[in-house]
Amino acid sequence: MEDVLTYPPFQVDRKESCYREVPVDALERLYLKEFGRAENESVLSCGSAAYGISNDDQVNPLRRFSDIDFIAISGKQGRKPHYQVKKRPRWDIDVLRMEYDSCLRGLQDGALLVMLTLARFAVPLFDSEKSYLELTSRALARILEISLLAEGVLITPSYAMMQINDTRMRFKPHRWWSVYGEFALSPNARRNIEVYYDRVSSALEWLCEQGCLARVEADYPEPVYDTSRLARERRKTPWLVDVAALHCEQVLAFLIRGRGNIPSVKKMIHVAYDGCNVVGGVLQGKSRCDALFGVAPQTVRVCVA
Repeated sequence: MEDVLTYPPFQVDRKESCYREVPVDALERLYLKEFGRAENESVLSCGSAAYGISNDDQVNPLRRFSDIDFIAISGKQGRKPHYQVKKRPRWDIDVLRMEYDSCLRGLQDGALLVMLTLARFAVPLFDSEKSYLELTSRALARILEISLLAEGVLITPSYAMMQINDTRMRFKPHRWWSVYGEFALSPNARRNIEVYYDRVSSALEWLCEQGCLARVEADYPEPVYDTSRLARERRKTPWLVDVAALHCEQVLAFLIRGRGNIPSVKKMIHVAYDGCNVVGGVLQGKSRCDALFGVAPQTVRVCVA
């Protein structure tokens, strides 16, 4: 018998490629119309657009000031992370353009911006599974390396999902609202959990193929993975310094975007709204999944082969 870590709110029956159940037609049309797809190996839609889209192909964000997030991963050499904002009558569209090789270097170096961006709940648009799977899997591995400190820990995909979101909320405290919105408040919350569970499970399988994890045969409904091969590490800089550096990097990228350096009134209101969310989340103790969802991670005794 071995101890296995799991997390009840994120336990689902996995469906292969279930992200395709998300109606992404409206997002694909929006991306093609606004930005085109030349040079891009992968295009992802994140956050409110992904969890708020309805079956009538309309984007219905949960928050008043929600925007639409796209991540465009390009094969063009030398492209650094760069924010671009497009304005539409009803919302802003934020695009983070990233170059494929610089993503890999950033993940190897432990760059928080790349790691947290690729680990978000995202729906890949078009047929770009290969690059998306590799980059998100490497981001997940980096998060596990800095969040799992015990040796020989056996985990499930649901526990890995919790670690991802805990890490997001640790370095971006205002993200507690997004996590709660995606997986609890949204009318599509159950579907979102199923979609994200599928993506995390696919990433864990990819890491097994690369020799970073080991699949364990166990008498348990969820797959079980041995994480002892991961190089556990603590951040070498204090948490506050990491948070400050991360947000300074994001602000700088926003200010040097191609369409000028004056944020819109809506963007400033959005930032102020995020600031209020930070205060509210801290006061309510919602910076971790166990407090956010009212359920703690569980350690179950499982018979392994």
